[in-house]
Amino acid sequence: MVLMPLPIDKELFHWVVAVSNQPGLEWLAFLFWIITVSVIAVILAALYYYWRVARDRKFTALLALGGIATYAITAAVKWLAQRPRPHMVDMLSFPSRHASLAFLLATLIGAYLLASKPKKYDFRILGAALFFIWAILVGFSRLWLEEHWMTDVIGGAVLGIIVGILFWKCKNKIYKNLNWL
Repeated sequence: MVLMPLPIDKELFHWVVAVSNQPGLEWLAFLFWIITVSVIAVILAALYYYWRVARDRKFTALLALGGIATYAITAAVKWLAQRPRPHMVDMLSFPSRHASLAFLLATLIGAYLLASKPKKYDFRILGAALFFIWAILVGFSRLWLEEHWMTDVIGGAVLGIIVGILFWKCKNKIYKNLNWL
């Protein structure tokens, strides 16, 4: 099955190309490239923080397992959809792996923050919101860098959020199998 881009995908893509090629906006490509690369850095930082600093090894394992599941599901859907990227016919596009992983992280860490006990200064909502803003920027960076269609990013975001919610809802069952941590 080959999933073709929707008309709105093409319209938005042409708008992004027209805007991003305006003189004086070249620096935005570099900024969005850094945001795209930040997915790996944020995943590693989150794993390090929850393993070493917060010492919540079970939540660290939940993040890792959620990431592995999201990666595998995204790869399977890409293989089924067979949608080419805007400029690269040999690379698959739907759904965006960057968006799915970023939204998985935002969902799980946001849920973790909101479920934690408030401290003297309660920044839980702000922290959760910042993770979702970062995930949205990651998704937009994939459009700006002309790597994905809009529906690829939306599909990746939905996939990441669904996997995140499922893992959060099943965390107690998962934690039971992680007693060795």
